[in-house]
This record gives sequence, C-alpha cells and structure tokens, in this order.
Amino acid sequence: ALWMPVCGWAQDLVDPGEGGGVGAPVAKVGNTDYKTLKEAFEAAQANAQVDLQISLTQKEAVTANATTLNLNNQTLTGEEKAGFNTTGKLTVKKGTLKGAFTVTKLANFVAGTDVTLADNVKIISGGKSYYRVLIDLGTYTDATAPIRNDKVVIYSKVDDKTLCCWLEADQAAYPIILKGNGAEYQTVPVSIQAHGSNTFTLTPIEV
Repeated sequence: ALWMPVCGWAQDLVDPGEGGGVGAPVAKVGNTDYKTLKEAFEAAQANAQVDLQISLTQKEAVTANATTLNLNNQTLTGEEKAGFNTTGKLTVKKGTLKGAFTVTKLANFVAGTDVTLADNVKIISGGKSYYRVLIDLGTYTDATAPIRNDKVVIYSKVDDKTLCCWLEADQAAYPIILKGNGAEYQTVPVSIQAHGSNTFTLTPIEV
C-alpha cells in the first residue's frame, strides 16, 4: 500500500520495515509495547497473548509456544520467509491474514471463524500449500481424528465444538469422516480449492 506522510514529522512514526516507530508500536504483550512482532513473541510467556496494534507486513519467522495472536481486527501480511515456528499451539484470532506464511507444524496452527484468510494467502508447511476447512462438531464433541479419501487430515481444535482442518487442494468431492465413541460422522462431500470461512456440520454415518 502507498503511504504518504501528511507532514514532515509523520515520517518518523512508521518504520518502512516491520513497522512501529515512536508513535506506532507493532504489538503489545500485556501493557508492554514492542517494535517488532518477533520481539513481542520472544517476550510472550506460555499461554500469553500477543496483541497486534497496526496492520503490517511480517518478513521473518517467529517462534510461538502456547500463544494467542490477537490480530485485533488488523491485517497481517506474510512476505518471503515470514511464518511461525509452532513449538506449541498458536491460536490466531480476530483479523485477516494475507500473503504467505510458512508454518512448521500445522497441527499447532489454529485459525477459527473470526479469522479471514484472504483469497491469495498461502499457508505453507513442508513445502506444500494447505487450505483451511472448519467443522462444527455440534453435539458430537467427542468426534476427532478426521480422514478424507483415506488420508489423515491435519487438524486442531479451535474450541470444544470447532475443528480447524488443513487440507491440500483437491478438485474431487469427498466427505471428511470423523470418529468418536465408537461411532462415525461425516461432512457433506467437499472439494478443496480455497480457504473456508463457513463451518461444515456433521451427520452420523448409519452402520
């Protein structure tokens, strides 16, 4: 995006790199401001929350361990080697992801219904691109271990009733099948060509 200062001193407020000068911290952890996202994640203790303060372009990988990234209704754009070393569960919430992000372990990367994944955003792991599919478990909260077309689906729980699944592109329509308490459940057949924002529901498979 083209940014122009409205007056001379405004140039000092925004760093042309990851952002955050004197007047515009990039992120907060608690009440402490940080000039880069990396510094904020390094300072965050387990189970802490990193609150984004401005929309920005992330140009490097950060390490996340049992952390929440609150996008705070801002937009985070991944560029080049940007991404997350997910040594623990990273829950992203309330905002938009654009660009490209490399994630070391997708099973630790969670983005629920309040996160918009832009049409062109790439979520890359192991050199492959993955697309988000959300499943509303409804009353079948015990259902996990999803499989689609005989392949294990990478997933983690957003909360007790919602699964965040990551699947490779596939134009064929297959249901996602889950198991729980000796029963099986399935979604409608789905082809994977884009990130999903709506959630699929489950119906029991009659034996």
